[in-house]
Amino acid sequence: MLFEKINSLDELQPIIELYYRAVQAGNYNEAKNLYRDKLRVILFFQFGAYSTLIEINTAMFENGDFTKPFLENNSSITMLLNDTANCFSLSGHPRRAIPVFDQAKRHAEKIYNKKNVAICLGNLATQQLNLADLESAEFNLRRQIKIAKEIRDLFNDANGHTEAGRLLLFCGNFDTSEHDLNEAIKLWEIQDHTQMIGVSWSYRSLRALIMADAMEALKFAAKALEFAKEGEETDGRTTRDFIVANYYIGASYVAMKDVKNAEPPLNFAITECRKINLVELETPILLELAKLRHLQKKEDESLSLATEAHTIANRCSYVLQQADIEQFLGEFYLDQGDIEKARKYLEDCIEHCTHCWRYSEGEPDFDYVRKEDDFYYVKKEEKWWYRPRWEKANKLLKELEVKNG
Repeated sequence: MLFEKINSLDELQPIIELYYRAVQAGNYNEAKNLYRDKLRVILFFQFGAYSTLIEINTAMFENGDFTKPFLENNSSITMLLNDTANCFSLSGHPRRAIPVFDQAKRHAEKIYNKKNVAICLGNLATQQLNLADLESAEFNLRRQIKIAKEIRDLFNDANGHTEAGRLLLFCGNFDTSEHDLNEAIKLWEIQDHTQMIGVSWSYRSLRALIMADAMEALKFAAKALEFAKEGEETDGRTTRDFIVANYYIGASYVAMKDVKNAEPPLNFAITECRKINLVELETPILLELAKLRHLQKKEDESLSLATEAHTIANRCSYVLQQADIEQFLGEFYLDQGDIEKARKYLEDCIEHCTHCWRYSEGEPDFDYVRKEDDFYYVKKEEKWWYRPRWEKANKLLKELEVKNG
């Protein structure tokens, strides 16, 4: 859908005022239609106005209670809840997002809307990944894929594979991750979904970064940026995709110790990220800037950036990001010769790598077994941890102990 020619949030104020007047008058369906047709896409994708969207959607629930919607149509309620929870997530509140996504899933299940159930499962999985509940996240993604295949829903099938491909990177399961990402790209290409093809390539870049292949990461990030630009021409700008692509381009150059080329994309990424309060990405971008300053021997600035990133990750309970930052701080203090601080951060990193929050209810309705078709489940005896980071932190900690007796 091509965006309307809106250049600023101020231009949307008359529509927002009409929306609030409709809510106050009890014309909830009219308000929902204004939101769906005139506000939703532009506020979310073009401006990333997450706080504004939360305020707008909260007005459609009695006293802001997401269990008490004014609307009666379960499909419309599901849409509002999903959108609101996504905004909570992107603005750094994954814990607030999970119960709202759960409410959305319940409304979709009431009317046996399998497509919306699949969407909600994917959204829940994203939050569980943020909080390092990797087992529950993959369980919900595989359910999403299974339901999507049953109803021949290519979008949710592709989305499930896309996010599963990202999740499995953190488990160090690179082969299955590649399988999922390749399947996702194939399904997005069938749908001619330019924006999501680009997202899948950005995850290929992340895979290469975690595997310490900076050249491949740069190539895939550049490809993701090409798709972001192509999508802007056909469907309108998705600001988040430009931020992600530039972040991975900058991270690739940092990994190659190419200071000159790392600076511009990372500066672009952090500036655009803060314009739309995209907290979910602010932390990893700050970490790459900290690494860059460390390469430049600007140690005070490096430590300040890493500390700022750590504070945000702690506040938002971004467990995997906490581990990333703590490994860097461990290495930073090793370089400074501060053994005690280095040991503390490496031990914290290991703890966060093996940490697992559980939000899922009950037991899975199928066994976690490995299959040789499109469905991949993790065996019960396999460990759910941030394996690549855990291995690196353990190696550094052992080297530290050997060196210091």
